[in-house]
Amino acid sequence: MRKKFMSWPSMIIQHVLGYAVCFAVAIPIWYAIVDEKDYPAYMARYDPSTFNEIKPGDVYGFLDEKSPIWKWYCIMALVGFCYFFFGSLLLSAYIIRQISKNARKFTEKTYRLHLQLSFILVVQIILPLIFVVGPLSIVFFYFVYWEQPLSSNAAYIGVTLLTVYPSTNTFITIVGVTPYRNFTTNWIMAIIHFLKRPCFGKQRIQPRSGSIVPSTTVVPH
Repeated sequence: MRKKFMSWPSMIIQHVLGYAVCFAVAIPIWYAIVDEKDYPAYMARYDPSTFNEIKPGDVYGFLDEKSPIWKWYCIMALVGFCYFFFGSLLLSAYIIRQISKNARKFTEKTYRLHLQLSFILVVQIILPLIFVVGPLSIVFFYFVYWEQPLSSNAAYIGVTLLTVYPSTNTFITIVGVTPYRNFTTNWIMAIIHFLKRPCFGKQRIQPRSGSIVPSTTVVPH
């Protein structure tokens, strides 16, 4: 069973399913985008000052919060996330249990490394809840139920979170796994020591102790 689960066909099928889920989440939003010819009618719903930040030449768009898509989209997206979220946590718990159960089959170093990677996997499963699902839930509540247009600040915060999210995954892996942490620490310390050296690595030639430095005496005429 494990060989089939980790086989190349299995990996391909899982990736295809992953892309299918991503497209299934993204495609419905396309039908909630306001058509360009309907911009004036959409903007007329709100106070004109709401759109003061839009300058000539800016590229912008709108999502229609009154679209019937949102009534089922938010619920389906939340149900899908909960399904995969708790399923992933259960699978991670099963993996950790199996590693602990078969601890005698590993060396101490290998066993510790497997546990570190497994616990990091659990943390990485939780991160989307912090960086993606949580903020998006707030945005959808504000956008759909309060029927308020999204501001530029919300867009900036969203882009920042999406940018930090993959970096956080990498950072946690580097810090949490001992070989990665040691390798990174050694390189950082080597760079720091290199930068601390005079002239960035070039040793200054110092006169030997007791050496006589020749001098020139100027005699006035």
